[in-house]
Amino acid sequence: MKSNDIKKIVFLGSPEIGAIVLLDLLKMGIKISQVITRPDKPKGRGKLPEKTAVKIVAEKKGISIFEPNTKDELTETLVKIVPDLCIVAAYGMIIPSEALEIPKYGMINFHPSLLPELRGPAPIPMSIMCGYKKTGVSIIKISQKMDAGDILAQKEVTLTGGETTPELSEKLAHLGAKMIFEILPKIYAGNLKPLKQDETKVTYTKMIKKEDGEIFFQKYCAQNIEQAARAFMPWPGVYFHFKGKKVDLYDIEIIDGDYEPGKVYKEREKVIIGTKKKAISPKYFKIEGKKKIKADDFARGYSEFVGTRLP
Repeated sequence: MKSNDIKKIVFLGSPEIGAIVLLDLLKMGIKISQVITRPDKPKGRGKLPEKTAVKIVAEKKGISIFEPNTKDELTETLVKIVPDLCIVAAYGMIIPSEALEIPKYGMINFHPSLLPELRGPAPIPMSIMCGYKKTGVSIIKISQKMDAGDILAQKEVTLTGGETTPELSEKLAHLGAKMIFEILPKIYAGNLKPLKQDETKVTYTKMIKKEDGEIFFQKYCAQNIEQAARAFMPWPGVYFHFKGKKVDLYDIEIIDGDYEPGKVYKEREKVIIGTKKKAISPKYFKIEGKKKIKADDFARGYSEFVGTRLP
């Protein structure tokens, strides 16, 4: 893209989905002059600082990195850089209004949903959790209101009903990078016609919390639990409590039949737990403080588990 050679593009992003977008853009020949990402965060028992996935990519590619702590610092950073265009993909901080006016060609944002549906921080897990038949990618012009900017490009993706959050995140990130690459010449030429979002069709997502993964078998249907297991990968996962300990479930299969909600059954090598509607059969269990093991091994190791009734 010849027009890109004279443009100063700054990329703002932090987690893995942003790193995929960044790496794809670089592979396509888009020159990124600077990267802005969130500061390293202490993680694990040792509280050692952990770099964002975007920072790791930037370091490998030799791109200048900035890590502002506050909105004021972000604005100051952009004032110093004076970018022509900013590309934002899961940056993790609301961009202040004064910063939006700095780039000559504005700021564009990658959002993994068909806006105005699923605005907010968790569009991918919520599309899976709610059993959506389709989702997609929207590239928007950033506005002061979260995810409410005019749509510059949008593409739809059909869901199979078997996606996990990591799988769908990767797929949408690759699509988003391609869409950004395709519209950059139109942005520079000023002949892209933005489309305003329909505010009557807005839906929102919320930040996912650890407690969102807790299962109550007498309250939830099997399909709800199976969708949650795929949506909440890798965190917080889905889990319940047994004898005061947290038990995580993996690779959940929906089982047809008449089962008592919350009751645990053993049928050959399968452990089956009744729900409000139908039942589930996890392939693996992991009780707090132990390794993940097959369902059959879990049932043998905790013989009192079969026949019990969970809430």
